[in-house]
Amino acid sequence: MKIRTLKKRIYNVVSDAVDHVYLDPEVKDSDKKIEDLLDAYDSAIEKANSARALKDSREIKAHFRDLKSEFNGQIAKILG
Repeated sequence: MKIRTLKKRIYNVVSDAVDHVYLDPEVKDSDKKIEDLLDAYDSAIEKANSARALKDSREIKAHFRDLKSEFNGQIAKILG
């Protein structure tokens, strides 16, 4: 996977989560959740950009795999 594709996927997940928080009337502390989502987005993009320093494709794939699982966990924790 390319960095560009990973960034697009991260953006789509965060935008869907923000829409969910805004549109669901049962969500409490929506402002805090949105701030947490944006912080998770920023950290994920920084970690995705750090993959440019890696040279081996196996290292890059492992880095992206770890990043995706960590990011999805963060989003689930914030929304759950």
